[in-house]
Amino acid sequence: MSVSSEFQDGILIVTPCGAYEADELVEIIKNGYTAPEFAQTTHVLVDTRRSAANPSSDEMQQTCRRIIGQCPAGHRGRWAVVTGTDPLRFGIGRMSSLVMKTLGIPVEVFTEMDAALAYMRR
Repeated sequence: MSVSSEFQDGILIVTPCGAYEADELVEIIKNGYTAPEFAQTTHVLVDTRRSAANPSSDEMQQTCRRIIGQCPAGHRGRWAVVTGTDPLRFGIGRMSSLVMKTLGIPVEVFTEMDAALAYMRR
C-alpha cells in the first residue's frame, strides 16, 4: 500500500506516499479508528509531505465525507495535516481542511511536523 499508519504517543499518524487511491487513504484511517489504541481523544495527523496525489475538488470532498462517515461517534481528538512547503501540497491541505470544517471537523494545516505535533500535544 502507498498509505501507512502508526500510533505515536496517542496520535494516529497517517502517511500517504507517492500516488495512491482515495480508497487506500480511507481504508487506513478506518483501520485506525478500529484499532485498540484508538480512543475518543486520539488525535489524527495526516502527513502528506511525500504524497504525489492531485485530487480534484470533487474527489477531495468525497474522500473527506467517507473519512468522516467512518469516524466513531463522540470522537474529540484534534485533526491536522502536514504538507511541507510545496505550494501544491499546502493548497490541497487547505482544501481538505475547509471541506472537513464544513462537515463538522476542524483540521489545522502545517508545513512542519514539529509544529503539528506541538498543536496535537497542547
